[in-house]
Amino acid sequence: MSSMIKLELEWKKQDSTPSRMLATCPYEAKDLFKSASYGTASFRKKSGKWSLPLEPILAHRIMKVFGEENVDMNLELKAYFVEQKQTRQVVRQAALDETPVERVKGLRPYQNAATRFLLAGGRVTLALDMGLGKTVVSCAGIKEQDLRRVIVICPNNTKLNWAMHLSEWADIDPIVIESGYRSDPLYTEYGITRYEGNTSQQSEFIMDYADTDKYGLVLNYYHLREHHPLLQRIGPSVVIIDEAHRIKNRQSTQTQAAWKVAKGLSYVWLLTGTPLRRDYDDYYSLLHTCDPIRFGGYWNFVSTFLETIPAQYGGIEIIGLRDHDRFNRILSGYLMRKEKHDVMKDMPEKVYEDYPLNLTDEQEKLYAKMKKEFFLMIQEQLDNGETLEKILIAENVAAQLVRLRQICLTPEILGHKAPSAKLKALKELASDLKEYQESFIIFTCYKKFIPFIEEILKELDIPYGKIVGGQHYRERENAERGLNNGTLKAIIGTIPAMGEGLNLQKATTAVFTDIDWTPAANRQAEDRIHRGDITEPRTIIRLYHPGTVEQHIRSVNYRKDRITDATLGQVEAVRRMMNDDSP
Repeated sequence: MSSMIKLELEWKKQDSTPSRMLATCPYEAKDLFKSASYGTASFRKKSGKWSLPLEPILAHRIMKVFGEENVDMNLELKAYFVEQKQTRQVVRQAALDETPVERVKGLRPYQNAATRFLLAGGRVTLALDMGLGKTVVSCAGIKEQDLRRVIVICPNNTKLNWAMHLSEWADIDPIVIESGYRSDPLYTEYGITRYEGNTSQQSEFIMDYADTDKYGLVLNYYHLREHHPLLQRIGPSVVIIDEAHRIKNRQSTQTQAAWKVAKGLSYVWLLTGTPLRRDYDDYYSLLHTCDPIRFGGYWNFVSTFLETIPAQYGGIEIIGLRDHDRFNRILSGYLMRKEKHDVMKDMPEKVYEDYPLNLTDEQEKLYAKMKKEFFLMIQEQLDNGETLEKILIAENVAAQLVRLRQICLTPEILGHKAPSAKLKALKELASDLKEYQESFIIFTCYKKFIPFIEEILKELDIPYGKIVGGQHYRERENAERGLNNGTLKAIIGTIPAMGEGLNLQKATTAVFTDIDWTPAANRQAEDRIHRGDITEPRTIIRLYHPGTVEQHIRSVNYRKDRITDATLGQVEAVRRMMNDDSP
């Protein structure tokens, strides 16, 4: 082809950083150009040029389509791509360097490499498996680089843990920001300072406190949303965002606040044990936070990296990656992932025991009746032209699906006096575990089921704690501490509430009365007991009723791992139920 395409680099006027790539293209080649750019290009009438994301993949794709001899890439753009390639290579090499860092002793080899990765990458995601020490590694990075102005954004229930680690590992005397006024002897016991007050008082305190050479602020996600303009102004050396999968929704206020606080900083460390929870586009928010220039717009990211098809109910459905190998190479320059079996060869495996249970006669009758009513409701709307996906978004329909699940736990949740097969099985399991003097955890998706489990433990005289959403973090701390020091033998809790920030490795068994739609949530919950320096296997017991919605949820969870979002999972499960497609 004789037509010349010239690629140029555009610079943002306000801060002189590159943002977009420009390409001139003869009009007769525009269809070929749009095809080569996978629809990421937009035409600018004023300049008469095409605007594209600043992405080497797009530049090389265009060169391949048109031929290198027909593409004139200017020197500035070439230099930028070379620099980025060299930087990412340095980051990849750092992630392999397990030699001890200079200023921090006692790290494991993979933790030394992870520390080097954080410092070499600057703005990166540390995705070590649960229990491998992401907090310790971050604190080691702070001390190794002597980063003196530190902001940690974390879930409310992990603030004390972060403060303790900053003090012990990073030589930082942290301040934990709290809302309201209440005393807490646990903070006094560990020598941690906390500031309490309303939003206005917190702002004044943060401004005064940050006007120093060295500080450590520990805040939760609520404080991030409330104070992000202030946090952006006080000039931290590093911002650490713990459980960073919480900023995967690019449209949420929380995510937008995180992006603003991270803007322009040399060090932004995202920590998560589960970077991919729903689908490949989960990576977008992480990568955009790490490198907002290269991974600018969401739809550019989707067009460049993801394979999509039209969705039945409108929009698109992501079905995979365009090029797995290339994407993984790119990802390795921004994300370090280590799983327990990679670095802790001697760590005992999880032992899974699935307990299929028959519904009691009364349960089966109630379940069959409600299932019939549920299907009639769905079929009526399908006959009216609605799609299954849209039907299940409706609040009343989704609630019916929840009721089916709750009948499988115990009909008494819905006010029906009928025996429960799961409660009977739980009583037998708890009795056996007590006899063998084992500590254990009982997980459920539904807070309403917990009082029924409590009755069993009280009857068996088993001391227990409880961890659920909405409780004071002090209760959570007491439960965790009680299990680990032996004063409690069991903890009951919901999967979301117990999925993050807990060390419950003193328990040898976790019993799931039901499972979450999202496999990552279940794995996080399991890893509360499968972590640290355990020397004995950990047993994961899962109770379920074959032939019910629970069987289909299991199928969605384990046989179709890609469908992990709750809405998509519900659609798939209901479709299987209606087709009676039991695995």
